[in-house]
Amino acid sequence: MRHPCVLPVLLTAALGAAQAATFTSPRDGLSVTAPPGWLKRDVAGVTVKYAAPTTVQGFRPNINVVVQTLKTPMTLAQYYARSAADLKLLLPGGKILGNAPLTFGGIKGSQTTYQGRQGARTLYYQSAYILRGKKAYLITGTTLKGAGAEAALKKVMTPFVKSFRFTK
Repeated sequence: MRHPCVLPVLLTAALGAAQAATFTSPRDGLSVTAPPGWLKRDVAGVTVKYAAPTTVQGFRPNINVVVQTLKTPMTLAQYYARSAADLKLLLPGGKILGNAPLTFGGIKGSQTTYQGRQGARTLYYQSAYILRGKKAYLITGTTLKGAGAEAALKKVMTPFVKSFRFTK
């Protein structure tokens, strides 16, 4: 007896697994699983960056992981206050839209959404961060603001953040 539906299911599962590759950084002691179909990009100063396979009105949504070394350990409230002050200085039109508790990597952290301009475009950012010792682990997703792009980014960011693991 033949099972014509088995091959497409197996191929889809294999392709999905191949596209959802796990990135591990021995230096930073972490791993994350890429969104299916997203492309890894090398960027100086960034642990890992992924770009969406398609653009939104000419902008390519992306997610990056940055590990910041802090001069001294901080509380989440201190880190948030510093980041909020930096936002206004570094991002034209920078405005915080929301902040909420979030746990990932087994550590209580925070998630901040904000917007700002890059040239003529208004961008939307979703940033999740945790603090461990003298390091901040920051995951930021960026897309265009409006036209449902924020919801599309959230659908990708949620599993990406949940995939974060410490490897050491």
